[in-house]
Amino acid sequence: MPKSTRKKRLRPVIKKKPGKRISFSLILFICFTAFFLYRIIHFEILDKSLARDGIVTRGYIYKVSRYGKGTHTRYYRFYYPNSHFERTGEVYNSMNPGDSITVIFLPDNPDKNRSWRIVKTRRKAKERIRRGELPDWDD
Repeated sequence: MPKSTRKKRLRPVIKKKPGKRISFSLILFICFTAFFLYRIIHFEILDKSLARDGIVTRGYIYKVSRYGKGTHTRYYRFYYPNSHFERTGEVYNSMNPGDSITVIFLPDNPDKNRSWRIVKTRRKAKERIRRGELPDWDD
């Protein structure tokens, strides 16, 4: 058999630069870690600002959503002069629509609010309770 007269095309040899490559899984791990740290720090800062400057008021549960086995989301509503605010929150599992809940919120931004039972364990909140600036209500 005669040899082919076509010339073979040679691929250029690419030399890798020395150094480390960051794998995709490492980048993914760093992103997830940053996200979870942000969530933790965000709620810590919110709780501290609520404990320092918050106003305590009463709200009520107006809706309970059930998802699957034992997963319940409770929605609560509270009123601040001339408007009402709603939030999904961490409240006692035994609460049903119509039950009262204690809420703490920032007067300059009422959308930043949480259940009083979560925030009242903060050192700043305990100091304000002792001084009589905040009530010592229990849900």
